[in-house]
Amino acid sequence: MVKKSLFFVLVILPLSLVAASCVPQGAHDAALTSLAAKEAEVATLQEELDRMKAELAGAQTGLIEAEINLADSLSQAGLLQGQISDLEDKLADAQSQPPTLEQNTAASEGSQIGDLSPAFQLKDLDGKTVSLRDLSGRPILLNFWASWCSPCRTEMPYLQQAYDKWQGQGLVLLTIDLRDPVSAVSQFVQEGNYSMPVLLDSSGEVGAKYAVTVIPTTFFIGRSGIIEDRRIGSFRSLEAIESCLIKIMGQNEVTSPPPTGPQLSLSPPQITGLMVTINGITLPAPTTATVTRVHWEWGDGLSEDHWFPASHGYDAGGTYTVKVTSYQSDGLSTVRSVNVQVEPGPQASSPVSMISPPPGAFLDNGRIDKSDDIVWDFDWSDVPGATQYELSVKGKNAIYALLNTKTTASYFHYVSPASYIAEQNRFEWTWRVRALVNGQWTDWATGTFNVEPLNSD
Repeated sequence: MVKKSLFFVLVILPLSLVAASCVPQGAHDAALTSLAAKEAEVATLQEELDRMKAELAGAQTGLIEAEINLADSLSQAGLLQGQISDLEDKLADAQSQPPTLEQNTAASEGSQIGDLSPAFQLKDLDGKTVSLRDLSGRPILLNFWASWCSPCRTEMPYLQQAYDKWQGQGLVLLTIDLRDPVSAVSQFVQEGNYSMPVLLDSSGEVGAKYAVTVIPTTFFIGRSGIIEDRRIGSFRSLEAIESCLIKIMGQNEVTSPPPTGPQLSLSPPQITGLMVTINGITLPAPTTATVTRVHWEWGDGLSEDHWFPASHGYDAGGTYTVKVTSYQSDGLSTVRSVNVQVEPGPQASSPVSMISPPPGAFLDNGRIDKSDDIVWDFDWSDVPGATQYELSVKGKNAIYALLNTKTTASYFHYVSPASYIAEQNRFEWTWRVRALVNGQWTDWATGTFNVEPLNSD
């Protein structure tokens, strides 16, 4: 009995357990296949996860770099904004305070457009010293002229008009006389009733700084001291001057239309031969305005400022339109025109006697390097009743007269700055004078002279 029980325990029971734990082969293979598939899927998913993690890490790195770049950009933008604000402040300061002549170091002094205007100090007719540097920050018109210069005399009334009209807008207008005697300048200013500043360049030093070889010459200087325009020759109207003022004062300022006042009435002209005289004007009542200046355009190309009565002698008979502009104390200007018809009478023989230079005399010449001036003096006899004299000076081979001017004096002082007469033109010059007496021009009185050799003094 014991042996049977032991056999059961040792042999039968283990076999039964083995039999109970065995699985069919087909099911076992299916399970292995499924497990392999799962492992492959897990591996694929792991690779995808690793790839996505790598992309995420790259994106995070790029984001960090972008954030750094953005921070740098924002910082740079802030810096630029600060610099822009500083520049805007400086620009506002510069616009409110134009650079002075001393501050403008970008350009060197010279006489050409774009140069810094040369500094100078000159005295006016009252002995007061005027310095260009003291006028920095303002637009300046400089006009070089002389009392003997006919084109200069022609443009003076238009310069006075510009002075009257624009000095209240900040314009500085300075006329600079070259080497005239003070007495001649004072007489010319008084006769024309000019009120604009007149400076005296007795030595010609300032004219040389501005390289003035022909007069009139006018410089237009901007607020910074730079020469914006340079004109050689005379202006024939206020509008011609204003076309240049645009460059230093601004177009809106210059082109604003001037106010107009009521019409004035002229007294009837008195005509004697070629001489016309107008005694006065009348303003319509009621008005509190007074006349401060009267400008005349005589219709033959000549113009002047003159109080009443005003007289003018024409060269030839015909009909002329006289235009009179009256400037009033209330700031308004009035204009009146009248037609005059003049007829020449019988021409008288010339009672003018030529005094100096005597026939065949040799007058001053300059230097070929233009370091000296030509200075000539003409003198003739007074003519009783003469209201005007006309002087003409012409070289033998010249087509046009070198000088053709009218004066009330029986002498004329001629200066041609920094110039000379060429060797082939030194001989047989002619100078002529005639007088206007009782509205009639006399015959010409004629004299001759020669010119000294170059560099003779």
